[in-house]
Amino acid sequence: MLISSKDGVSKVAILEGPTLVQYYTSEAKSKVGNIYLGKVKNVLPGMEAAFVSFGEEKNGVLYVADIEGSHKNSKIENLLKPDQEILVQVVKDAMGEKGARLTGQISLPGRYLVLIPNSRTKGISRRLSDNERSRLNKIIRKLKPENFGVIVRTASEGVSEKALKIDIDKLVEEWKVVSNYKSGDAPKLIHQEPDVSIKVIREHLNSTFIKLLIDTK
Repeated sequence: MLISSKDGVSKVAILEGPTLVQYYTSEAKSKVGNIYLGKVKNVLPGMEAAFVSFGEEKNGVLYVADIEGSHKNSKIENLLKPDQEILVQVVKDAMGEKGARLTGQISLPGRYLVLIPNSRTKGISRRLSDNERSRLNKIIRKLKPENFGVIVRTASEGVSEKALKIDIDKLVEEWKVVSNYKSGDAPKLIHQEPDVSIKVIREHLNSTFIKLLIDTK
C-alpha cells in the first residue's frame, strides 16, 4: 500500500507486485459515510421516496426501504412528512443531475467491524474460514451491545477478543455523539468520515500486506 499526501490531497495505491489493483484519491470530495441531520422537503408516494435537504446544493433521495423501521409494506407517506427532521447517511455521492443517495439506517465502520444502531443484524465475512467464523461468532455473541447490529470484517481474522471489544466500545461512544444532536438545527453535518487514506487503511490493511509506505509533504 502506497500513500501520498500533498497540499491537502491524499492518494492511495494498492499493488500486487508491480500491478496496480486499486487506486483512491481525495481530489474528488466524497461524502459517502457522512451523517447529517436532514429535513424532508418533498414526499413522493408514487416513487416511494422523499427528497431530503442535508446541506448540499442538491437534495438527496431517500427511498422507503432505507428508512429506519420500515418494512415490506411500508408507505413513504406514513413514515415521513414535509419539514420533518431525520438522521441520514450518504451511501452514494451526487452525480450529474442526480442528488446523493441517502439512507436512514445508519452504520458506523470500525477497524474490525461495522456497528449498526437499532438493528439485530449479525454477520461475519464469508471470506474467513469456517473455524475463524465460528471463533468470531462466539466472541461477538458475548460482546455485541444491546440494540446494535454487528458486521465483522475480514480484517478481524486472528484478532483478539480485547481488540474487538475496544473497536466496539469506540463505535458505541461514536454513536452516542452522533445521536446527541439538537433538533431544529437541520440541515446540519453531524459526523464526517476521515481522509481517504485513513478509510483505506481502516478497511483494507491486514496481515496480507507486506509494506505500507507513506510520503507526506
